[in-house]
Amino acid sequence: MAGHYGSTKMIGRGWFEKAFPHAERTILKPIGEVIETGRAIRTRARITFVRQREAVHRRFPAPIDVQPGPRVLAVVTHVADPAREASESVERLERTLDGLLASLAHTRLRIVVNTVSDRHVTAALPEHQRSRISVHGISGVDPMYLGFCAQDEFERQIDEADWFLYLEDDLVLSDSLFIEKLAYFNSVTPDEALLIPNRYELWNGRKIYVDNVWRPELAWNRLTQVEVADWRFAELENPHGGCYCLSQAQLRRWLEAGRSWYGLVSFVGPRESAATGCLQECFRLYKPHAANSHFLEIRHWGTRYAEALLKRGVIEESRTPLGALAKNPAW
Repeated sequence: MAGHYGSTKMIGRGWFEKAFPHAERTILKPIGEVIETGRAIRTRARITFVRQREAVHRRFPAPIDVQPGPRVLAVVTHVADPAREASESVERLERTLDGLLASLAHTRLRIVVNTVSDRHVTAALPEHQRSRISVHGISGVDPMYLGFCAQDEFERQIDEADWFLYLEDDLVLSDSLFIEKLAYFNSVTPDEALLIPNRYELWNGRKIYVDNVWRPELAWNRLTQVEVADWRFAELENPHGGCYCLSQAQLRRWLEAGRSWYGLVSFVGPRESAATGCLQECFRLYKPHAANSHFLEIRHWGTRYAEALLKRGVIEESRTPLGALAKNPAW
């Protein structure tokens, strides 16, 4: 019986192998041509239909109503180091200014270079930058304390801007939503809260947040941590970022507080005090939490802090870009 079944199976297979070429040629091939032709027609028809969207766009155009952006006064504190090559000082300042011009292009931006009269390189900047800046050269001021003078510029122009941005001349902004993020933070936090960007360096393709990792025990305050949607913000031991940005309401609040810390060394040294310490008289300084450090950030040009952290073993060369933050288990 088994032999009979096997013979029948072999006969059937032989017949199929002989008949299949004929069936393929006379039945399957014409059917396949019809199917593939139909697919090609459908594809070309879809392309034709999509191309008609352009005509619909032109027939029903939406009005373009671009409102003027917020008024931003940016004060860049700049002092050329005589020990540094002039070309290097120019490059640093160029990158800072280009960052502002690109990131804040949608705003009504005015840039003031806050400097010492005989210690700046603004004359060597490209023309497109020179035409966009005002140079405020100050005489008789210790360059280390120059950052405090930015506050005077803010006070003089308090009615002329909506936002007041302070930054040092080696910081590069690359965030077109910088102002909008600050406005969002301000809308959901108490008036005394001020958000400071995380400062990072780019070392061998790795982003290293340089201000929050000098000591593994540097702490973030859990008691005052703010959570909004999926974002977390917290106070921390080292709030320095070399940069701050105040709304007009925040600037008025600061001025009304008296600014008695003006010109005082209240945090690390005079430069850090001008950028950070003086703010603590009036505000509680927050940064984006390590869980979302990228929410608000600014690049520190160069790699000297990252290299120092690597040399001290605070971070390791083999770690991932966020590995610099992973050495503190409390984060």
